[in-house]
Amino acid sequence: SKRCGDVKFSMLDAFGIPHVIVLSDCYLSENSAMSENLLSVSQLNASGWNVRFDVGNPHFASEDSKILLPMSERADGLFLCPYVDNSVGLTGHACTISPCAAAAVHLKSTDLLSRLHLRFHANDARIKQSVKTLPSLAPLVSQLTNDSRESDSHKCHDCLDANSRQLPRTRRSETKALDERALWSCDMFDMGEDCRSVSGNRYVYIFVFHRSRYITIECSPKKSDFLRLFQRVCSRVGYCPRKLRLDNATEADDAFYAWCDANGIACDNSAPYSQWQNGVAESAVDVLNSHLRVFLLQSGLPPIFWGFALHYAVQVINHLPTRATGFIPILEHGLVDTADMFRAFGCRATVYVGKSRAIHGKWAPRGEPGIFVGTGITQDETIPIL
Repeated sequence: SKRCGDVKFSMLDAFGIPHVIVLSDCYLSENSAMSENLLSVSQLNASGWNVRFDVGNPHFASEDSKILLPMSERADGLFLCPYVDNSVGLTGHACTISPCAAAAVHLKSTDLLSRLHLRFHANDARIKQSVKTLPSLAPLVSQLTNDSRESDSHKCHDCLDANSRQLPRTRRSETKALDERALWSCDMFDMGEDCRSVSGNRYVYIFVFHRSRYITIECSPKKSDFLRLFQRVCSRVGYCPRKLRLDNATEADDAFYAWCDANGIACDNSAPYSQWQNGVAESAVDVLNSHLRVFLLQSGLPPIFWGFALHYAVQVINHLPTRATGFIPILEHGLVDTADMFRAFGCRATVYVGKSRAIHGKWAPRGEPGIFVGTGITQDETIPIL
């Protein structure tokens, strides 16, 4: 092959408008007569255009005389076409093409780094390093000195569209909750039909008190129990919030909003596809799931015990200081800590059975082996659950 530099094609689009496509740093196949060249259609497409040849009769048409120059396909995507030596390679030939959405952007970006970006789709720093390191790209090193950008993080429109990411918020929320009733956040997540808990629950509703970051949860087998579970939380803590932040949850039906209106609760929904606006609850869900996975892995218990692990995770997290406030939620919420009852989830425990329940009376063991799966409250007293 022979390196010919830039190859220019004068093309007519589907509307008859002339365009010039430039393929940089091309190589031509050599034969004795130097009369033909293997053209890669994929290389034309990489320049920002969708090239369509007639099925069964691929050809170029001369722009001036309209003479058809037939081509025969040598391999998949490679066509044999006439070669014209006029110091810039192939030129003066036209075929019917249609521009893609970003064609204008690609054609306007004529500097070397922009053309190389269309091949590598990497940032300028990595492309420059490849050009300086790879022997096959050594002839381009001298041209890099003339190319300069304000930033090495250049991306084409295809890169931006294909790998778009949501930008992080530039500032944190300045909302301050004066008391525990001021603002709650709520979220729901589904454990799946194939992973119901021992009690048959599937849905988990999480409520976070903004001032203390205290977390409480309710589990349910049905998604439609949202109103009943919310009422139970309000009854358990002894009051309702003045504002409840949701994420446009479908489980919040008309009956739910009507009950909130009747009890002076303002519901604040986040915008569609903007779950970060309910970030306090979303963050709590992530933390709970992290502890849930650890507890199940540590204990070796089957996934059906996720309900016990989740309730225990809530109790543990409420006894840890939060990054948002730096304080321990259970103390800020006004409850007595029960950290002395904590044990390794899934550890071996002994259940006292007593003399009356023991077989063989006096000589029988007074305990049975069990597994610690958290703590619960009965008659205002915290006890372990085995």
